[in-house]
Amino acid sequence: MKYKNYCKALPVFPRKRKNGRKEKVLGFGIILLGYLLTLLDDFGAGIVGGPLMAWGFYKVSRINPRFNICAVISVVAMYEPVLQVLALLNVLDPLSTGFKIAHISSFAVKLCLIFTFYLSVIEIARVGKAFKLEKGAMMRLYINAGAYLFLIVSAFIDVSGMQALINIAYVISGIINLLFIWDCASKITTREQMRKDTLKLKQLDDEERRKAEKRKLKNKED
Repeated sequence: MKYKNYCKALPVFPRKRKNGRKEKVLGFGIILLGYLLTLLDDFGAGIVGGPLMAWGFYKVSRINPRFNICAVISVVAMYEPVLQVLALLNVLDPLSTGFKIAHISSFAVKLCLIFTFYLSVIEIARVGKAFKLEKGAMMRLYINAGAYLFLIVSAFIDVSGMQALINIAYVISGIINLLFIWDCASKITTREQMRKDTLKLKQLDDEERRKAEKRKLKNKED
């Protein structure tokens, strides 16, 4: 698939600042923070996390337009934390049938978001020939699919003795996604940014070479 703004995945050579630290793509950093907040839905933190994720996906949509779909789904998913806050304020009954249905459907919405995100990253990895990144995304996609399908099915059967397993599946899925978003921040960039980074590194190398030559001349004079 050809993108209007060609992208390049960097599996070995992440972008670096002048001080040598890895430079994280701002959009992925925002997504990371937003997703972390959505994992705290029981406290309504998703009300802040949802818009942050939507904003982050919008910013990285210049790499792959499919991320715009993730932005839309992030906004749609905000209904669930809103319901959680209303339940905390005793405006809604969390034991009501409508609330339970809305809560269950939120897992399906999150699964759609995860699928779209990972498929977008897989496309980027294929264009950039970053096969390691592609395989990593595929593996995490399968793990998330299994975890969220388990969460959805558990809502329709008696799992009174499996609550700990359900919680573990949710936590593992969350940690996997957080780490992968962090990984994307250091491995994915645009071709334009790649040129800028390469030029900057070349300038730094030239500067170091000139300093080394000056030191040699100074030592000879001494």
